[in-house]
Amino acid sequence: MSVISIRIDEEVIKELNNLRKLKGYKSLNEVIKEAIKEYILKNKSLWSSREEVYNYFKKKNKKIRGLEDIHREEEL
Repeated sequence: MSVISIRIDEEVIKELNNLRKLKGYKSLNEVIKEAIKEYILKNKSLWSSREEVYNYFKKKNKKIRGLEDIHREEEL
């Protein structure tokens, strides 16, 4: 495990401490680790490129539909 150091405004620290107490975390360290995990999960992409998406659907023998197809279906 690595150690990092960050600077955070006092107002943010106060809010984090309030949330820590409210949610029952033992330390700010736990809160920050949880926030980082959530950030990673929220921003993690299943595929790193369009080519990977294309190859995934090609292997599954599924048609890759464009927006035109979707809009056409909505009009029906």
